[in-house]
Amino acid sequence: MTALRLAKSGVLHLTEADVTRQCVDYLTAEGWRCIRLESELVTGASGKPKRIGETGMPDYVAIWSDMGLDLFFLELKAPGKKPRRSQLEWHSQARDDGFDVCVADSLECLKDWLKVKR
Repeated sequence: MTALRLAKSGVLHLTEADVTRQCVDYLTAEGWRCIRLESELVTGASGKPKRIGETGMPDYVAIWSDMGLDLFFLELKAPGKKPRRSQLEWHSQARDDGFDVCVADSLECLKDWLKVKR
């Protein structure tokens, strides 16, 4: 099921869910394993909120294990949308630690990033 949204102008726009599905399907078809990362607050047994995951963490980690290990973090956005400050900080720290981070707001953006990466 698609999550296309109709703008006031009558033009269909892709949502973040559309971009996510396109990118994950593409990577999976290319042999990558995409693992969803989640960060949220949950209520523990004590009734106090507890954070699962890290604030700003990307949406996915993509892993390639054919003849060696390769991985990158993938932040997906609706077309034209930008990461929040906490996400940019997480991305910066991951890059400082030697990891690749791709921020994509379209399948074409992801494909272009992969061409440069490889």
